[in-house]
Amino acid sequence: MAIKSVSPKYNENRIVTLLGPGCRVTGDIACPGTIRVDGEVQGNVSSEDSIVVSAGAVVHGNLRAGRIIVAGQVHGNITALERIELQRAGQVLGDISAPRVSIQEGVAFEGACVMRAEEQSA
Repeated sequence: MAIKSVSPKYNENRIVTLLGPGCRVTGDIACPGTIRVDGEVQGNVSSEDSIVVSAGAVVHGNLRAGRIIVAGQVHGNITALERIELQRAGQVLGDISAPRVSIQEGVAFEGACVMRAEEQSA
């Protein structure tokens, strides 16, 4: 049996869109690259790559991406194709769903967690 080397599909360090501190957006945001939220969003956020919600940031809406990292507040459901990471200062009020989930000590999380295997591409 041959073992395939898997290269990372998602890169949360290659930020394409940045919503800076003090910036407030009302409405949905969709981007093909990584989105980093340092401000406030009233709407859904989706990315074909990654979403990073920094400490101090607030999102009132659902998140959907390949990889999602939350250190701020999210009031909505979070769905990732690969991984969700809730960091120490993170607060999530909503359901999370991903094949891999990491929740650090100190996170405030209220909701359901569903972990399903990643879909294999042929």
